Amino acid sequence: MVYFIVLSIMLNVFLIGYIIRSHNEMKHLTKQLKTVKTGSHIHLTSQIHTQEFHNLYLQLNLLMDNYKEKQYINQKAEQQLKMTIQNMAHDLRTPLTSSIGYMQMIKDSYNQDKNERYLHISLCKMEELKDMLEELFLYTKLTSESYQLDREEIPIYPIFANILLSFYGLFQNNHQEPIVHFEDEAIQCLVNQEAIERVFQNIINNAIIHGKGDLRVYQKGHQIEFINTIKETCPPNIEHVFDRFYKADVSRNKTSSGLGLAIVKEFVEKMGGTVQARIEGNQFIIELLLDETRIYES
Repeated sequence: MVYFIVLSIMLNVFLIGYIIRSHNEMKHLTKQLKTVKTGSHIHLTSQIHTQEFHNLYLQLNLLMDNYKEKQYINQKAEQQLKMTIQNMAHDLRTPLTSSIGYMQMIKDSYNQDKNERYLHISLCKMEELKDMLEELFLYTKLTSESYQLDREEIPIYPIFANILLSFYGLFQNNHQEPIVHFEDEAIQCLVNQEAIERVFQNIINNAIIHGKGDLRVYQKGHQIEFINTIKETCPPNIEHVFDRFYKADVSRNKTSSGLGLAIVKEFVEKMGGTVQARIEGNQFIIELLLDETRIYES
C-alpha cells in the first residue's frame, strides 16, 4: 500500500513538473514569436529537449522559412513589376513624345519641304511605337500558361535563308556579309513555322543592332550557333540577356524594345528546345538547341 502511495506521489510530482516546464516553454515560445513579429529573423529554439517539442519547433521553423521565402519572392516580383512598368512607360513615351513634337512643328511651319520631312519622321516614330506594342502583346501572350504552339516537321534552312535575305539591306549598310554554314541543309525539325521565323528574325536583328553588324551562323546536328562581334561601349550582361526589357546599351536604343531575346527564349522553350548565350573574347554567341529527339534528316 505504501509503495503505491509513494509511486502515486512521485508520478504526480513528475506530472506537475512536466506541466510547469511545458507552461514555461510555451511562454518562451510566445516570447520568441513576438520577437519574430517585429521583423526579427531569429531561429526558434527550445529549452525542453523532448521529442514532442523538438517536432513542434522543427515544424514551426520550416513554416517560418517557407513564409520568408514566399515573402522574398513576392517582394522580388513586386520590384520587377515596378521596373517593368517604368521601362514600358519610358519605351512607349519616347517615340510618342517625339512624334507629337514633329506634328506640332508641322502645325507651326508653312514650309512644304520641311513639313513632308517632319511628317515622315513622325510616321517612323509611330511605326516604332506600333512595333513595341506588338512585341509587348506577343511577349504577354507567350508567357501565358494557356498559350500553346502547333508544331510540324519542316525544313529549317529555307526558313532561315528567307529571314536572312530580308536583312540584306541592313547588312549592306554595315558593309558586312554574313557567313553561314549549315552542315545539313536538308535537316528538318518539329517546330512552329511562325515561331521559328520570329526566333531567327530576333536573333539576327539583335546582332545588327547591338553588335558591329557582322554575323556568323553554324549548324551542326540539332545545334545552331549565332556569333557576332560585341561593341566595346556596351558589352551585354550574359546573365540577363534573355530578361524582359533588358538592354545592354544604357542609352536605351530607340529601335529596341528590350523584348527581342526574351521572346526568343519563350518561343524556343515552347517548341521543346533551349537557348543559351555566352561570351568568348569579344564574341557574343547565342546557342540554339532544338530537341534532339525531334530532329529528322531527309
